[in-house]
Amino acid sequence: MQKEIPAILYKYRDWSDSNHRKLLTDRELWFSSPKGFNDPFDTKLRVSYDSLSDQEMRLMLYKKLRLHAPAMSDEAVRQQVEKRLVELRNPAFLKQLHDVNYEQAAAFFGFVSLAEEATTILLWSHYARSHAGFVIGFNTQKLHKDVGGEFTRVAYQPAYPPILPGLGGEDDMRELMEVLNTKAAPWEYEKEVRITKPQASNKAMKFRPESVAQIIIGCNTSAAHKQEIVEAAQGFPQASLWQAVISESAFAVNLHPV
Repeated sequence: MQKEIPAILYKYRDWSDSNHRKLLTDRELWFSSPKGFNDPFDTKLRVSYDSLSDQEMRLMLYKKLRLHAPAMSDEAVRQQVEKRLVELRNPAFLKQLHDVNYEQAAAFFGFVSLAEEATTILLWSHYARSHAGFVIGFNTQKLHKDVGGEFTRVAYQPAYPPILPGLGGEDDMRELMEVLNTKAAPWEYEKEVRITKPQASNKAMKFRPESVAQIIIGCNTSAAHKQEIVEAAQGFPQASLWQAVISESAFAVNLHPV
């Protein structure tokens, strides 16, 4: 987990959605497949094989083959490198490779999107039913202990980024994490920290009550839903309870203790 990630991370939710309520009623955190993301580019960025020269490509392929098939003869490696080089210069093959890699990642990795801030107006509007929902603030260290995974800040780019192919081993992981954690600059307001967890696509994971640091009720949350959230919050004795209130002097929401 990156050291500079904030001590508390926030999840914006809609109390009228029974699955969202499970965060408080069942202490379940849902790791979604990227196929449900609202950004059509998210986790679908293409690796820039065309940014490498033929010689650089041969070196990359040689290192990967030697890593995964150390017993292969030199001649067999050479033949495979040349065969793969031709394939990776073929646009139709590259599209097929991209599609297969995406499908495999979508079936293997589960994702949780969290935010660094609890009072972002657009996040309340987009993910918490237009300020009628709620927000949970998780203790980052405790949540990581509960659910594991890789906590990574999303990188926001003003232009489509050139992602260099990995050269094998840890460099392949660098390539994968760039693909999975890079978004277009217009999404930067979200200040997203993403949990990426292997073998967790479309799965729920439990967390301890003490992993919840804050519970925040939206400024447009109905009285009935507010009462239900207050009651559910009793299961989290270490969490502080807050009410979001529209500022009278700024485009902002303020938090008042309940």
